[in-house]
Amino acid sequence: MQWIVAPRMRAWIVGFTGINFSGERMEVDIWPSGFRKGDIEGPRLKSIGIMAPVHTRLVLRASTGENWQQYPWRAIEIREGHTFTARDGKRVGAQIPDLDLVDLPGALRTDPDFAAGYPQVESIDDRIDWTYGRTGSSPLKERVRCIMVDWVGD
Repeated sequence: MQWIVAPRMRAWIVGFTGINFSGERMEVDIWPSGFRKGDIEGPRLKSIGIMAPVHTRLVLRASTGENWQQYPWRAIEIREGHTFTARDGKRVGAQIPDLDLVDLPGALRTDPDFAAGYPQVESIDDRIDWTYGRTGSSPLKERVRCIMVDWVGD
């Protein structure tokens, strides 16, 4: 798995091998010093959650090449008003119970009655919602080859 992490980022990412946060759990802790503990197996990833400061963006990419935006990818932004609050009442985040569907940012399960894909954009700069991306002819689930974490704040 390739990781691209912007300097001074802080995030806690938890991935699962099953949808709805089931299956094997994989954790990654990213520290502002640049230290990263843990890893996520992209070829097995089906659901993911991130706890990070507002204005943090997590991008799941099916390609590691320079033209990665031509392949399936999905961005998840920690945006004010589009998060859930952790039990400790201090941290915020977003959860994706199925990498190929869109649900509310705090959803623990995907709702099959309202299953829909995430908003489609041409470029990572087209930040139209808290989650967006590009689908391809096959699902993003089990195809993640690169995870990018960056800052999109003003």
